[in-house]
Amino acid sequence: MYRYLAVITLLAALLIGCSDDKGDSSPTGPTNNTPTDSTWSDGAGGWYATLDATSYTNFRYLSLTDHSVKTVADAQTDHSWDIGFRRSEGKTNGGSSGSAGVLSVDLAAIGNADSTSFTGLTTVPAVNASDWRADTLKLRFDGWYDYNMTTHQLTPSRKLYLMTTADSGYAKLVIDSLNDPGQTNAGHLVIKFVYSSDTDLSGAAKYATVDATGGSAFFSLKQGAQVNISHPDTSKGWDLWIGADGDPYRIRINGGASGMGTCALYLGTDLTNDFDQLTTAEPMGYFSDVNLSVFGAEGFDSMTWYSYNGLTHELQTKGRVYLVKLADGSVFKLGVTNYYRVISGTPKSGWITVRFKKM
Repeated sequence: MYRYLAVITLLAALLIGCSDDKGDSSPTGPTNNTPTDSTWSDGAGGWYATLDATSYTNFRYLSLTDHSVKTVADAQTDHSWDIGFRRSEGKTNGGSSGSAGVLSVDLAAIGNADSTSFTGLTTVPAVNASDWRADTLKLRFDGWYDYNMTTHQLTPSRKLYLMTTADSGYAKLVIDSLNDPGQTNAGHLVIKFVYSSDTDLSGAAKYATVDATGGSAFFSLKQGAQVNISHPDTSKGWDLWIGADGDPYRIRINGGASGMGTCALYLGTDLTNDFDQLTTAEPMGYFSDVNLSVFGAEGFDSMTWYSYNGLTHELQTKGRVYLVKLADGSVFKLGVTNYYRVISGTPKSGWITVRFKKM
């Protein structure tokens, strides 16, 4: 039986996991038997930095201004970092990832001639204001209500969801009714669901009412009840966060970019909308909430910084050049040069090396 791997997508996480002890065909990261983060001059006015991004749960951060690697307690409020990596996933300190106002652009995405030439890019090219981007959060639990433009009323769509839960179980659920919704809160939601520790979802349906009149609320499918959560980013005790981020109708699931759990929604197009007919969970095809940054985040789409070699199970950099603009208007050019570091003679994955220089 397959189990969901909560990194970026199921497929991406599986392939990255396979690459843990594989080396690039010509690894260029520093060699060290007792490895640590490191920065060093590139000899041309710029810097290299190697980040220990081997954790599957915690990001490692870098300040471009003072070329220092950092551990950050609260990435949302800390302005000391500019970019961060966790395995192959990158983010910048702006938008959904932080409050420092960092913007970035992938030169390949806008067709710049120097999009793969770090040394060839000597001046800041013309970039349309609309091409600078901040990180955005893509939530999976959508389409659960309908809005009537004439009556201005909200009603549940009764869309059927199949998901893995924060504790690696499975569940099917429907928002069955929505009572007393308002502008500042979703009122009372009645959830119809079946939870199972395995893929058997043929059990009897249960119903639970979630009181979201306070603006937000948390629900555990395993417990079958509303739960009190003080720190959703570090708790595995919830599955649905209703009213997340100050939006009364925004629902996060506890996995990926939204939490430490293994929650993910099945996004296959073949899913029935008949609650009783869905008796067995699909083995794979689940996706967590994901952070979309200039470095890419949706598996192996063309805008990621790396490519995957199916024969060697290695991640290889595409050599793309990025521009990163800080809140003070300063601009850095940056490229990801390696995903491996030689440790005791063996290349190990998750050691991100970047090269950057202030323009």
